[in-house]
Amino acid sequence: MERRPSEAVSRYLAEIGRKGGRSKKVSAEQRRVNARRAALGRWRKISNLKPIWEVAADLVAGIPEAELRELPVDGARQLDHYLYGTPKSKR
Repeated sequence: MERRPSEAVSRYLAEIGRKGGRSKKVSAEQRRVNARRAALGRWRKISNLKPIWEVAADLVAGIPEAELRELPVDGARQLDHYLYGTPKSKR
């Protein structure tokens, strides 16, 4: 006979409680410390990445000069026109 998932989960949680695992209560100050440590770890992981402006410069460097000349100069202002074909706005 197969065990129901809820039975397995309750046994697992009971085992954790016996071992003194996650059933311990954590103070608010300890939660703040843990959050700071996690944020610092994430920051250290991404601090080796390039800044966004360097990524953009690398992407633009890969576009041929002829293609760049064909891009519209009002692309940001008339985005809906170029994406969806709506009439150009008169801003």
